Amino acid sequence: MFRNNLEVGVNPYIYYFKIQNKKADENTSFEDFVKDASLTYLGHGGIQL
Repeated sequence: MFRNNLEVGVNPYIYYFKIQNKKADENTSFEDFVKDASLTYLGHGGIQL
């Protein structure tokens, strides 16, 4: 009933993103950077196996 994914094809997707936080400085923790960041770019790619 269920076929193996490799028989039908597996094509993973990749997303590229860029975030920017204008309030951040060199002392900002990663968590705070991400929490206050804005998404500035989102792109989609793929890999054919």
